[in-house]
Amino acid sequence: EKIPIDLSRKCKWEIDLSIQIHEQDWMGYFDILYSSTNNNKLKFFQYRLLHRFLTTNIDRYNWKQIESSSCQICGLHPETYLHLFIDCEYVKILWAKLFNWFARVTHLHYGIDSNLSKEEIILGLAINNDLDKLLNIILLITKQYIYAVKCASRHPNLNELYKRIYKQMLVDKHVAYKTNKLQSFNNFWGIIAW
Repeated sequence: EKIPIDLSRKCKWEIDLSIQIHEQDWMGYFDILYSSTNNNKLKFFQYRLLHRFLTTNIDRYNWKQIESSSCQICGLHPETYLHLFIDCEYVKILWAKLFNWFARVTHLHYGIDSNLSKEEIILGLAINNDLDKLLNIILLITKQYIYAVKCASRHPNLNELYKRIYKQMLVDKHVAYKTNKLQSFNNFWGIIAW
């Protein structure tokens, strides 16, 4: 069952991303979330991100829990959502390496500066085919990983991220085997040449 959607959060994303989000598009981001994966932890993470329920150091600083609002990963800039998930130097490197890997294993090129916008990375990519759905899962896993790294006060590591993506693939394979849907699984995850 779908969780109710708070439309008031939309305005903050419009300001942060310098875009206008029509109500129908905003609702569409939640459809993307629900149709991208069966992994409830990933769904819940994206739901919390869309609603801006994830705690940043700016929040903790405003609540007087810490003495600085600096990014937990780089320590150089205030930890906003956009900085944490897109603009942090360490995160930019992670995204660049991830998109290079994705291009190599799928022969398709995506990136923040080429095909994917900040909006698509943060809010979700419209699903037109299995490739878009797969890319959304990888974006979700990556954002969840970035947040986990931030909470652990570490720098992101591409090999750790690969392991998370691979683990999700194995979980999906197990579910496909148990539900007799291996052909669908192969068509979907088979896009990646492991």
